[in-house]
Parts: sequence; structure tokens; C-alpha cells
Amino acid sequence: MIGTTVARYKILSRLGGGGMGVVYEAEDLELGRRVAIKLLRETSRGSETLERFKREARAASSLNHPHICTVHDAGAHEGQPFLVMERLSGRSLNHLIAEKRLPVEQLVALGEQIADALDAAHSAGIVHRDLKPANLFVTDRGEAKVLDFGLAKMLSPRPNEDELSTEIGWPPAPGSPSSSPRAEEFLTQTGMLLGTASYMSPEQARGEPVDARSDLFSLGVVLYEMATGQLPFRGGSLVECFTAILRNQPESPRALNPELPPRLEEIVLKALEKDSAHRYQTAALLRGDLHELRRDSRDAIAPPAVAAAPRSRGIRAPLRRRWPVQPALPDRRTIAVLPFADMSPGRDQEYFSDGIAEELLNLLARIPQLRVISRSSAFSYKGKEKKIAKVAQELNVAHILEGSVRKFGERVRISAQLIEARTESQLWSRSYDRKLDDIFAIQDEIAADVVRHLEIALLGAAPKVAEISPQAYSLVLQARQLRQQFNAEGWEQSNRLYEQALAIEPRYAAAWTELAKNLIVQSVFALHPINAGQADVMLQRALAIDPDYAPALGAVATLAMLRDGDLVTAARNFERALEIEPANPEILSAAARLLASCNRLGQAIELLEFPVKQDPLNPAGFQDLAVTYLFAGRFDDAIEMLNTSLRLSPGCAGSHQWLGVALLFKGEAAAALETIREEKAEYCLLFGLALAHHGLGESEQSDSALHRLIENFEREKAYFIAAVLAYRNEADRAFAWLAKAVEYRDPCLTWILPERLFENLHADPRWLPFLESLGKLPRHLDAIPFAARLPP
Repeated sequence: MIGTTVARYKILSRLGGGGMGVVYEAEDLELGRRVAIKLLRETSRGSETLERFKREARAASSLNHPHICTVHDAGAHEGQPFLVMERLSGRSLNHLIAEKRLPVEQLVALGEQIADALDAAHSAGIVHRDLKPANLFVTDRGEAKVLDFGLAKMLSPRPNEDELSTEIGWPPAPGSPSSSPRAEEFLTQTGMLLGTASYMSPEQARGEPVDARSDLFSLGVVLYEMATGQLPFRGGSLVECFTAILRNQPESPRALNPELPPRLEEIVLKALEKDSAHRYQTAALLRGDLHELRRDSRDAIAPPAVAAAPRSRGIRAPLRRRWPVQPALPDRRTIAVLPFADMSPGRDQEYFSDGIAEELLNLLARIPQLRVISRSSAFSYKGKEKKIAKVAQELNVAHILEGSVRKFGERVRISAQLIEARTESQLWSRSYDRKLDDIFAIQDEIAADVVRHLEIALLGAAPKVAEISPQAYSLVLQARQLRQQFNAEGWEQSNRLYEQALAIEPRYAAAWTELAKNLIVQSVFALHPINAGQADVMLQRALAIDPDYAPALGAVATLAMLRDGDLVTAARNFERALEIEPANPEILSAAARLLASCNRLGQAIELLEFPVKQDPLNPAGFQDLAVTYLFAGRFDDAIEMLNTSLRLSPGCAGSHQWLGVALLFKGEAAAALETIREEKAEYCLLFGLALAHHGLGESEQSDSALHRLIENFEREKAYFIAAVLAYRNEADRAFAWLAKAVEYRDPCLTWILPERLFENLHADPRWLPFLESLGKLPRHLDAIPFAARLPP
């Protein structure tokens, strides 16, 4: 073939060959570039092989990804099919690992890239089905490329009989394939090596239908081999190899390579789960775990000693601890604003003194160069006698701002002092005795003094408090205090006070925004349905007053995400809000929820870890992070976060429920039930009981809890009901309740793709069409532009 011209490609040299064809280097005579051209073997022109070759062309040419070998062209020359691909420079992974096992850093980076490529292919409905080192290429720049989609199949919601055949050539059968003579015959006829069988998933070995999870098992085998230099499943014959895949457990990778971090072993063994339901469910989840391991490589390669963690009623301690991780000396541009003391004559102005401190905190938080601890953590010290140095150490800040407020009649006296925590020395103090009308000027002056004494060079104008009617301001401060109670009565009272404030001061952007957010939160907790236009109107009023009011933009984004399922609008508004206030922990947390809904779990976790550091005593932040860890299959990390949340707030709504779910996923149903029984929120309790009793095989008790959940929360929690039914493997009822969730516009549908409780539905032919009806197929979500970044 050397020197021959095939179509417009001149054959220059032979590069190699495989079971289906021979690969040559060629020159594209029209475009003047070097390419690789694959021609079908002369002896491999049967109708089945030709069809497989055409399928490779269709599958591979539809993919455009930096870690998938690009297909430029396909055709036939004198009846011989050919495929034209990019010419790569480097070596196959097969050659790399034949020499030695790979360093951890290289292994994790390559694994992440391969998983990303598979995620793109699976999102396009394509399963590779022959992933192995010979089909993986490492370029001279150290980047992975996935080759040879010749055995890929297009996924179909209702596969026909032909599509149920596996790549080794026989239709599905209930018995073991090892006794089938067709297996050996087919392998011999195509020239496929025994090594290929070593990378097959158990379902492939049994001759069953395969899906994306089969590729993830094969990737697990590749990762194992890169890590240890050995295959996890070996045999001297096809029968012995299949027996090992179906029955044997792989030897611990760390026993073969003690340098491997424990987390990497967890990832590899999870990918090698024989039951596909217990394996990684998507390539994105595997990629996310590898990304997290690579990002945190310092801890992963040399893990610190595990500190004794508080155990919760028989719950096992997590495998590793990462929170709180605090530097020895905090940056000097860090500060916590503690609640100001109420020094009014009747000691009845607590809402006012708290409000002043909170306003100052919010004002300082708008300065990009200053890290300010969030309200929930700073205010947790209210009423506690604790030394300043200890408070600062726990919050990891260099400075504390504290003070007092004395309100009497139309006058107010505010005293404030800035303290250097390490030495407990006073850097600055001042008292202001003014008319109540001057309250906003006082706050601006305090903020300016803090900035000056911390020697912060502002990049722009100093933020200032919006001046409004003192009467309306007082009502808003009371409303804020009531909403902090986080219960139905407090929210309703808060709503009424916001309405009174807005009647006095209709151009109060913060009041419009906070009232709308009250309604959104009440809806999430099944206490108040979101009126289709009510919250929208409030937020648009706020933005008409101040188009750059970040909390309003964040609330618009949250409403678009939860009520409308409009993730594009949500992403646009989150990006704008974070441009204005990049360190706002509430907006960062909400933006992370959007990333989680798009199954970008690594990015979501990275974003959520920032508010946890910024707000280290806020139980809700730990709960948000824990739920995202659950989505990612990091159950031990989720348990650690939830134990922290409960330690900070034993009554934190939902934490016992999610802790129980994490334990269920770990196979600890008895501990899950015991934990869930401590849940205070009714719908969380019923939801958790229905799951835990099913996990224990107690169907009557599970039915009873589910019945009560349906009876009390049919409209508000249809998604949760569907999740219970999916977990119980009642697919018909689960899909019926998912339809109700759509009808009731259940906001939790936002997170249906990463939600692990629906895994039993993933193989159901109705699953992908349902996701498509919601616009939540992976390809839909991957197309949403969203670049949320951590603040500097």
C-alpha cells in the first residue's frame, strides 16, 4: 500500500494494525496535512465486519472532544472502506504501562481526561465497549486520546434484538458465556486477543446488554493496571478470565503499590464493582472524583493522620478528615463582625443592635480585598463569654470588630472597636452620638475606618449603605431577626414587617429582595407556595431601583432554577451577581447548586468548599456540601459534613435525613434508621423512614411512611415520593409520580440527573425520554454556559 493514493490521501508508511484494520500515515493532498488512515483488512470484509466499520465512522465522526481522536473523513476505495483520523504523535498507553506502572500524578491526570472523553461520548448516546490500553493513546504532550469507536453502539430508548448483542458476538443468554463455543470461535475469527477480554465488564462477560457503566468498569481495569502494573482479573484461557471477572475480587491496589493514596484505591475499586448499580453511574462522577483527587493531590499523596471524629450513635468515622483545615496565621485582611451589644435603657432593642452589626458586616463583605466571616458563624458567639483570641482562632481571622448600640428616642449612640486578635490589642475605637437619621452615615464611617486601619487599598469607590427612612429601616431590621428563626411563624411575621417597611419606603431594594427570598425559602420547605408572579414582581422592583444589586440578581437566578427550571437564565444571573459580589457566600452556594444540577459535581464541590471556609460555623453550608458529596458518591465525606452540621445545630432540618441516606448508600440500613428517627422536619422524617425501612426489608413500615408522605405532602414533595418509589424499584409508580412532580413544578426536579436515588430507573427505556422532556439530558446540561469561579 505504500505510495498508493486512496481517494485524496497518499499512503506514506504503516503505523500499526488491529483486529479490524491496518493504520497508515498518509498525506491529505488537498489540505496538505498528515493524517492517519485506517483501512479494513482484506480478510475482514464480511457484512458484519463492514457494518461494524461503518458504525465506527458514524460514532467517531459525531464526537468533537480534545481527548477523543478526531475523525476527519470516511469513505471507500475500490470497495475497501477507510477512515481518516488525526495523526497523533506519542505512544499507546499499552506501551507505557508495559514498561512500568505510572506515577500517581500522571495516572490521575490521564484517568480524568479519559473519563471526560467518555462523558462526552455517553452524552452523545455512544458507548465505546472496547476500552483498553491499546485503544488509549498518550501524546508527546502527555494528553490522553481515546481511539477506535469501532465497537461503539448508539444507545436507543428501546433497543432491538440486534443491539442487545455484545461485541464478542453472541446474543444475551441467562447462562454463563464461558461454556459457549461461539465466544472462542468469534475471538479466533476476528483475531481479537485474550487481553481484550480482561477489560470486559461482568455484564459483557455474561453476554448481557451493556450501557455506559460498562465503559466505566473497563476504565477501572485500566486505572488498576496503570496503578499497579498488573491486571485485576487474569486467566490462562478465556474461561478462566471470565470466571475471574464474574467471581473474583481484585487484590487491593495499595497492597501492590503502597504509594497509592487511599482515595485513589476507593475510586478504582468503585469503578470495578461487579454490580453495575453499585458502580459509578456516570463518567462525570468518576471524572469529578479524579479531579478532586488531583486538585487535592498534596493531601492525597501524603494523607495526614486521621483525627478522632465525633461518632453519632454507632456511625463510623469517615475515612479522611479535611475540615476544618486552617493556616497557622490568618491573612491580616480577615475580619469577623460580632453582634453588637444592646445597651438601650430597656434592653429591648436587640433587633436594632444585631441589625447594625449585620449591616456593617454586609458593607465590609462588599470590599473584594477583605475576607469577612459570614453572619451565621459570627453571630453564633452571641451571648457567649469567650476570649477574642479564641473566637478569632476558631473563625480563622486576624481581626474582630465589636461594639454596642444604645437607642433612646430619636437618638442613637454606637460604640465600635477594631481588635487585633492575636495580641487582643485595640487598633481603633470610636463612639458616635447622633440622631437616628444619621445611622447610615455612622455605618459608612465605621467601614471607612476599618479599611484605613487594615491598610486596604480600595480598587474602586468604597461601598456605602443605602439611605432610607429610619422607620422603614427599623422594620426591616426586625424582619431580618424574625427570618433568622427559620420557622413558619417567624417567616410569616417577617413577611408582614417587610410589607410595612415597603409601604413606607417603596424604593428599598433590599426589602423587596429579602421578602421575595422569604417566599422562595418557604416554598422549598413546603410552607408557602411560590405565586407564579409574586416573587418575580418583587425582584424586578428591586432591580429597577438598583440594577447591580447582587442579592436580587442571585434571587432571580434561584427562582429561575427552582420554579422555572430555566438553567440558562439562572446561569446568566448568577454570573452577573458574582461579578458584583464574588465572595458572597449565599450566591456562591446557590451557584454551586446550579452546577450540581448540571452534573458538574467537581466544580460544585469546589465552589461549596469556599463558603464553608468563609462561614465555618454555619450548619447549612456543611449540609449543602454533604448533599453534593452524596451526588458524587463520596459517602464518607458526606457523613463527615453532616456530623459537623449536626454538631453545630442538632436540630438542623434535613441533616438527620441526609445522614441516613448516606448510611443507606454505604449498606448500613440499621444505623440509617436510627439516625433518621431523630429528624425533626416531618417530610424529611417520612421520606427517610420510607427509605430506611425498605433498606431493612421492612416493607410494611416503609409503605406506612410512604403513605403518610403522600397523604401530607402530595403536591409539595412529589419528587421525594418518586425518589422513594425508584429506590424501592417500583418503576411504574416512580414514573407516575415524576409526572406529578412535573405537573406540580416541583423545584427538586432541578437535581434529577445527579440524584442517586433514581439509579434503578437509569436502565429503564422511559428514563432518557423523560430527561429529554425536561431538557436535562447530559448534552442539554453540558451546553449551558456557566463560568462560576472562586473569588481571588
